[in-house]
Amino acid sequence: RSLNITLQPTETIYMKSNIKTPGFSWEPIQSELEVKYDTRYFKHSKESNPDAYSRLILDVLRGNSASFVRSDELIRAWEIFDDVLHQIDDENIRPRAYRSGSRGPEAADDWINEKSGYVRNDDYVW
Repeated sequence: RSLNITLQPTETIYMKSNIKTPGFSWEPIQSELEVKYDTRYFKHSKESNPDAYSRLILDVLRGNSASFVRSDELIRAWEIFDDVLHQIDDENIRPRAYRSGSRGPEAADDWINEKSGYVRNDDYVW
């Protein structure tokens, strides 16, 4: 199973899962449940889904602070991550490169397999 959330450029949420083949067969197949915001909510409308910054600016103008962190939250976040950022700088740690739109670095699969024993099923094609 996997839950995939795409924030930009096209907001999408989908979940892949193994299900029983429809009908009388008991063979498992991989399938997905999917919501694409543009086609689900704006398909039959002249409106479109505004980009994230437009929504944030509108929240500011309306005085709605729910999308923003409080100052004490921000200070605590820096307390947590400041040491990590210093270690990255001090040890010259570089991120692993990977293709845009991919699942991430291939080494991540190896790491997950090493830590959990999970082996990814590459048979499924989206």
